[in-house]
Amino acid sequence: VLVASIDPAPSLADALRTPLGPRPTRIPRVNGQLSAVEIDPSRALDRWLAGRRETLERLAVEGTWLDHEDVSRLLKLSLPGIDELAALLEISRLAAERTVDLVVVDTAPTGHTLRMLALPATLGDIAAVFDHMREKARVMESALTGRWRPGAGDALVEELARTAADLAALLRDPDRTRVSWV
Repeated sequence: VLVASIDPAPSLADALRTPLGPRPTRIPRVNGQLSAVEIDPSRALDRWLAGRRETLERLAVEGTWLDHEDVSRLLKLSLPGIDELAALLEISRLAAERTVDLVVVDTAPTGHTLRMLALPATLGDIAAVFDHMREKARVMESALTGRWRPGAGDALVEELARTAADLAALLRDPDRTRVSWV
């Protein structure tokens, strides 16, 4: 079992009487195995952006009036919901590692949690916006070369759409997800 706290004011370490960080820590138990982690949204977002930042910047530059500097500054901002998105992506990553049978998520207060539960739809909308922004490049490439070949931007848009769909399916699947309000 992995217990993951996504609360901006985490108390999981206090409850378990064990220092926790952004990597799962084994908690000594007599029966079974327990690990715990306090997810750091900034680190989780940096990890997710690491291999995608350049492509995201390119997508935004080719689809907007913003320049590279504007887009770079935008990606460094703490936008509303970004912490919840980063936490959800990190939970998904940890669960996908398949090193645990069960992930228990200690969430933030209700407003944060409701925003997190709505994020798959928002991420899908973001993918659709980026896909629309790519349309101009697709048209130009087709006009100039006679055909369009999908590139890194298209792959990232597909990844975002797939991630949104996967997260939505996970959150709605009663065999894999259960919510217990406390």
